[in-house]
Amino acid sequence: MLKSGRATALLLIALCLLAASLAGAQVAVSSAEKGQEAYASGRFSEAVGFFQQALKEQPGHAVVLCWLGSTCLQLGQLPQAEGYLRQALAADPKYAVAHNNLGNVHLAQGRLTDAEAAYKQAVTLAPDYFDAHFNLANLYLRQGKNEKSWNEYGRALKINPNDPDCRINFGLAMQKVGEVDKAIVQYEAARLLVPQNVSVLTALGAMYLKVDKFAQARARYEEALTLNPNGAEAHLGLGIALHHVDQPQAALKSLQRALELDPGSFPVRYNIGLVYASLHDLAAAEAAYRFALTLQPNDAVCLNNLGGVVFQQDRAEEAAELFKRAAAADNTLAVAAVNHALALEGLGKRDEAFAQWRLAVNNFPQEPTASNGLANAYYERKQYDEALASYLLSLNLEPHNAQAENNVGLIYLAKGNLPQATAHFQAAVRLSPRFAEAVNNLGVALEKSGHVEEAKAQYRKALECDPQCKPAKENLNRLSGKAKAGEQETG
Repeated sequence: MLKSGRATALLLIALCLLAASLAGAQVAVSSAEKGQEAYASGRFSEAVGFFQQALKEQPGHAVVLCWLGSTCLQLGQLPQAEGYLRQALAADPKYAVAHNNLGNVHLAQGRLTDAEAAYKQAVTLAPDYFDAHFNLANLYLRQGKNEKSWNEYGRALKINPNDPDCRINFGLAMQKVGEVDKAIVQYEAARLLVPQNVSVLTALGAMYLKVDKFAQARARYEEALTLNPNGAEAHLGLGIALHHVDQPQAALKSLQRALELDPGSFPVRYNIGLVYASLHDLAAAEAAYRFALTLQPNDAVCLNNLGGVVFQQDRAEEAAELFKRAAAADNTLAVAAVNHALALEGLGKRDEAFAQWRLAVNNFPQEPTASNGLANAYYERKQYDEALASYLLSLNLEPHNAQAENNVGLIYLAKGNLPQATAHFQAAVRLSPRFAEAVNNLGVALEKSGHVEEAKAQYRKALECDPQCKPAKENLNRLSGKAKAGEQETG
């Protein structure tokens, strides 16, 4: 991220000072001015000739030597560039611009330690030297010295707060360590300085996507596409943003345009699959995911999502294999391990599913769906103590699971612990007021506790929630004397 033009700008100022101090040396100043003009126009070979002529007329002059070094750097002539800059520093050891430009040469040579020393010397000699602070910050960013890079970008921006490139690179530095909100601040500042910069707008769109600010992401991507309608990355980002604001058809349109511009893009194919899946077009989603996997065969999330659409098409065996592949491709992807267990259950392979649930809980102890799945498996195996422990763990991780609360209530009910059963059925109903099974079960717990009228009210409420709730109907009929007395029916 080195800014090659930085040293030039300060050298122009230095050269003007040279002209003022050489009032009688009109030939040397003229040659240097011609070199300066050629340099500014990108005619670097021609500029070398003019600066060499200026040097003949003013031998050993630090500014001209520095110009020559900088011009050779532009031509990729690194040994010559280093030689001229060292001559400049021999003539004037305190010449901060020459130290900065020598740092640029060392950076181009891959000599990062020497580059750092040169930039540090430049800012020591000239504390308000913006370009040297900026280049030093970029070097630290490249080296992964994040805190140092932030400090130098901060110093540079105190000197020149309106430099867009510094804002952009500072944003990149923040982005690299996951400080997305701080990155957005810098990118937005850059956008105000250079509103026509498509790269800044696209980067901002990506940052807003990371923090789920989809409306803002959409706005920035649309701005970018106004400036460059053929930006594949911006079309992709816009498609993702539109998908998240529930505009699937518009999302597809943008993603299809991205696909036209970049047919080999895995993210485009993958996100098309996501949109089709949200539209319940399972065949189209499957086709998109499969094409994406030809580009990245071991992408765990794509394998998992493909497994999901295959499972929904009643191809559980194939889905189970895809979930297994996803879990193997990324052993940190909890959803793949959970889905593998669910698919095995769907195949009726209870023992294999049980083993997979235990493995999922072992690998992902903080994943509530894994604990809940294992609890369900224990419950089906009538291992109620183990089921209870797993349900309670699941509820500790995810307190808003009405089904789990209901199941815990059933276990306590079977154990004869009516207060605990009642409390958990009540919790289930609070979480899901129209959960007819839990409402009925609450009635059972109340009836067993001697609160018959309250139980009747719960049975009626269960039937209001679901007129087909057979246990509630039977319990209410029994209490109303319309059926023979018998055991209460739980859901």
